[in-house]
Amino acid sequence: MKMKWISFTLLAALSLIGFTACNSTDEPDYKNGYGDQPVNFETNIRGLATRAHDTKWDNNDAIGIFMFNSGSNISNVSTLPAANKQYITPEADGKFVPANAENTIVFPGADQKVDIIAYYPYTQTLLSGNIYNVDIAKQAPLSNIDLLYSNDLKNVSASTPKDQIKLGFRHMLSKIIFEVSMSDGSAISDMSATLKGFETKAKFNLSDGTLTNVEGTKDFAAIVKDTKAEAIIIPKNAKIGNVDFVVGGKTYVWKPKDDLKKVEAGKKYTFKVKLMPDGTVETLNPGGTITDWDKIDGGEYEINAEGGDTPADITIEGETTLNFDKTASTKTLSLKTTGKFEISKPEAANWITITPASGSGDTNVEIKVTANETTSERTADLTIKSLATKSTTGKTITITIKQAGKEDGPQPASNLLFPGSDFENWDTFMDALAQYKTSPKIPDYASKAEGLGMDGKTALQIKGKIEKNPYLFTVKSTPEILASLKGKSRINFYVKGSISDGRSLSINIYQKSDKYKQFPVFNMGDIKDKDILVEASPTNENAYKGEVNTNGKWIKVSLDISKISNNEVTTANMFALKTGGTATYDLLIDNITVE
Repeated sequence: MKMKWISFTLLAALSLIGFTACNSTDEPDYKNGYGDQPVNFETNIRGLATRAHDTKWDNNDAIGIFMFNSGSNISNVSTLPAANKQYITPEADGKFVPANAENTIVFPGADQKVDIIAYYPYTQTLLSGNIYNVDIAKQAPLSNIDLLYSNDLKNVSASTPKDQIKLGFRHMLSKIIFEVSMSDGSAISDMSATLKGFETKAKFNLSDGTLTNVEGTKDFAAIVKDTKAEAIIIPKNAKIGNVDFVVGGKTYVWKPKDDLKKVEAGKKYTFKVKLMPDGTVETLNPGGTITDWDKIDGGEYEINAEGGDTPADITIEGETTLNFDKTASTKTLSLKTTGKFEISKPEAANWITITPASGSGDTNVEIKVTANETTSERTADLTIKSLATKSTTGKTITITIKQAGKEDGPQPASNLLFPGSDFENWDTFMDALAQYKTSPKIPDYASKAEGLGMDGKTALQIKGKIEKNPYLFTVKSTPEILASLKGKSRINFYVKGSISDGRSLSINIYQKSDKYKQFPVFNMGDIKDKDILVEASPTNENAYKGEVNTNGKWIKVSLDISKISNNEVTTANMFALKTGGTATYDLLIDNITVE
């Protein structure tokens, strides 16, 4: 995908500090801003626009910027050199400066390496955990909802040359465009278009660029100009909704074909449609023309000098995105065409082999990938082109190849200890909890943390000052939970964050017993940078001493339950998590499982 590149340039800005700097052979010749010199931005739009509505920035367009020590993250904003600083372009000339003195950014040290994350459009009201609230229900103007994101500027400092400091923004949403005509060739005037059954809300995590919690299905109006309707929509791995066109008081309903089963971030979907007398809408290119958002939309077909005006029929059976796991493997692409075809790939995609890469007629094409030895997903777009003849034009289809990276760090949960213990379904989790008299099932300092869990999903967040040593929650025992514990040896869960004042967590597992306090107690102690295995306390007493700070990592905590007789628990409650006070908590808990 082509991107908007921002050249991240540090200027001396001597007019701001009131004197002329002197050269000194005793000091490093830093090429970028340092000390009190502010960081300014110059934008350079290369080739194509990345904005939603035109080819340049508007006056006072604002971006948000985070600067943080290389290799860390932006989870703890109080420790960052710069957190959500606002920069604007006053003259719409691509030069970005601090919105005011409070938003000025400087490098923390001459050679201290930092990473940069930036986004557009800027908001002062990010949600907890640096979550950007996405809402596309109001489409006008499109530039206000065109979410752009950059996280590829890493390991830079005041001494980094200017030409090596660039921010590449990517579109994180999708765009859908309709080019409309009447079946009888008559002119169109006063057209409206309403999208129905499309989700309008989501959460975007600025820490890792993930989009979650897509919801809020409602009707909303597209932007219409003459015979074109366009809208920004939220990516999804499912079929999209319908579109109602109204012309001359009559409604025409467009419905997506069954093969359009997903929309991807950073893609633009263009449909050429014809409004029919019976109120239906005929799609002239049923699969749509799918391009990277930043590419010029050249229309439905590529036409050469000798090509006719009838498109060569070329289709793909099945998905237009092929997903591979980390291993070397092969998948077959079923290509159907009435003429000749060629398949090309990016030069850098040497991990993909295409057999055959050209041919004619219906063909099964083998797509082979080598093993991915990195932990990062890799992706490439294949271009399948039907060749033009004297009687037909050429046509192009894009196929996306994605391959997962090898596993690194905590894996998705399975074998949940109790219903909802991965916190993905909050109501299920709450239903599993016991309630003491009129007290709430969980205290007000514990809450659902959307987008902050493992893999960008949901976790339980404990945040705030806690007094005494209260219960965080207690889980009711059920026959199903008892059955799941039989023969198991460990209870596992993941922790991320910190607890102040040398305090930690403690867990009770309520075993059958006639004596009070004879149930096993597990005291977590220190939770730092390594996974831990905890055995039951020999005294069956809760203790809350320990140092807890995972430094932004998910740490696995395992409880050894192998010595609990038959893993039997009472018929009332079976599991309780307690927090040590007095202390300040900034902690996430996720995926409580049994093995």
